Amino acid sequence: MMISFNELYFVTSPNPQKTWGIDPKKFPDDFIIVAKQLRSPITKDMMVNMRNAELKPFSFIALGTEIN
Repeated sequence: MMISFNELYFVTSPNPQKTWGIDPKKFPDDFIIVAKQLRSPITKDMMVNMRNAELKPFSFIALGTEIN
């Protein structure tokens, strides 16, 4: 599957108002996504870690851009 980096945000965001309702924890362990702007594929573990980082109180950790 190929997606853009901003679309990756909608897959990994824990915010219910800024997500497509996809839970990367439910992907198979060998699941890989290719983001057009990144050099390496994104694994399930990376997506889960991105979601966990978004839950941290550090405001400098922000994935993607604000669409609103």
